[in-house]
Amino acid sequence: MKKQSMIGLIGGLLAVAPQLHATESSGTVYVGGQATRLTIADLPRDPKGNHIAIIDVEGDIGEDLIFDIDVKTAGKGSNQFRRKCRPRFDPRINPRPEPFHGPRPDFLPLSRAASSIADAAIEIARRPIDFDERYWNCKVYPTGKFSFEIEVSVTCNGIPIAYEKRNKNEMTTVGKLVTPRDREMNFLLDSTKRTDGKCRQLKVEINPAQPTLVGFPPIGPMPSNRPLERTVLSTLNLDVHVLERF
Repeated sequence: MKKQSMIGLIGGLLAVAPQLHATESSGTVYVGGQATRLTIADLPRDPKGNHIAIIDVEGDIGEDLIFDIDVKTAGKGSNQFRRKCRPRFDPRINPRPEPFHGPRPDFLPLSRAASSIADAAIEIARRPIDFDERYWNCKVYPTGKFSFEIEVSVTCNGIPIAYEKRNKNEMTTVGKLVTPRDREMNFLLDSTKRTDGKCRQLKVEINPAQPTLVGFPPIGPMPSNRPLERTVLSTLNLDVHVLERF
């Protein structure tokens, strides 16, 4: 009875598997057929700002395959920012900005006596605590680095097919923003691979690189009056063509 139940359970899972597979697919490309075209509406953005296309492949019989993948992108790049902070001390407890000796502020629970503002800041920054603007005086300014960098990775059932990373980064004076942020970038990826009939699902990842916040302390988000810029794609067109090499 147990064996029959197990067989029934496996059969049920196999029956459901094609349905799960279908819901994940963004389309189908046929070897030797017409190109499959997808737009940004077919490729929703994940929380990290990346776009992923899952495309079913029909017709791989083990011969050499020619992959022709065109990606056209447009969107906004991002400026990098530096944050410089120092602890905010309660004047009722420590009225002088110089190195302090004696009672520590209630909101700076240090594990050892700190003889200076710098010591206190270093100790706090090394601890996994939440960033709280009430306890810090922060200045945020552009580093002069602007980024519009995108990588495109193509695999088929885990088999590497093609990869390319390109950018339209810029450098300007520290303290200045690069504007406007609008950029365009196109990719043309050609590759010939033999997958021995194992290419059943093509995965195309379009990943815009996101900026990193530099400075001190290396914890917490940007101050509320200066949100961190992100690289976001507003236009995305993907053409996938798979041919058989004779």
